[in-house]
Amino acid sequence: MQVPKWIEALIAVPGSMFGVMLQSLVMLPTVIPLMLPGPLDLKYLLLVTLPFNIAGAVRVRMWMQDPCSMHLVMVRKLVPYIGFIHMALAALVSAHADAVAACTFYVCAWFYSQLINQSLKNTFWRRRPIASLSVEKGELAHRHFPQFKMRLRELPECLESFPSGDSAGAGAFGFSAYLFTGQPLWLLVTAAGMFGRVFMHAHHLLDVVLGASIGLACAALLNFAIGGWKTCGWPHLLFVTALSFVAHKIVLPAVKARKLEQEDLLKGLCVFRPGESSQVSKERLQGMT
Repeated sequence: MQVPKWIEALIAVPGSMFGVMLQSLVMLPTVIPLMLPGPLDLKYLLLVTLPFNIAGAVRVRMWMQDPCSMHLVMVRKLVPYIGFIHMALAALVSAHADAVAACTFYVCAWFYSQLINQSLKNTFWRRRPIASLSVEKGELAHRHFPQFKMRLRELPECLESFPSGDSAGAGAFGFSAYLFTGQPLWLLVTAAGMFGRVFMHAHHLLDVVLGASIGLACAALLNFAIGGWKTCGWPHLLFVTALSFVAHKIVLPAVKARKLEQEDLLKGLCVFRPGESSQVSKERLQGMT
């Protein structure tokens, strides 16, 4: 299915908002206090939400012009601290009493969803549609923004289709927003994220269904386990940050590196050239999409 460029742009936004660190952990949490019931938090909007999202949009535009520069959107140096930065900003700037808990809950739910998601990705290593099918042969429809899938043709990302990390993030965000507002319509954001990932040839249908289920379940179970999202605070964030740091910096990269040595697993991929698996950088082994 092909659509006009402006429609594809609208589809690509929710399809790329929930799995990459810049959008998921830097930009999205800044809008959460604005969702909470009550008057518009104008001070927080002007001092936090707008600056963060303008800066993020500039970085995304820079990345679209140079898609190989993944450091523009992954912002790994900020990740260990970003949850605490949002907590501090919400505490200092937001007028909503529950802003700190809301930001913290979303970040925790997102991290848990990605931990489960990445563990499953490195168990199954399913090929993405863009890695096993071709636009040139007419197997895939043409897309106006190939930047969103260029990296997905390369190792190890091309083998990380199942389940979808972006859909897991969309599930965590959608259910968190539903808890904060009481509006089930926020779950449509999750559906839009799922559709965007399939539309951009990043995932199969089963990938996004399981991914979204993981995100929804993580947010729901976290809410139940801590006795409601309003009780979420720095101990929860400290625990999940430490857990994620160990998983994404030590355990998962080691698992990926070991599996990339299995050349039989890689045969048939358009990106595979024998002997090159050892050249995958440490940064790419720590991806989160």
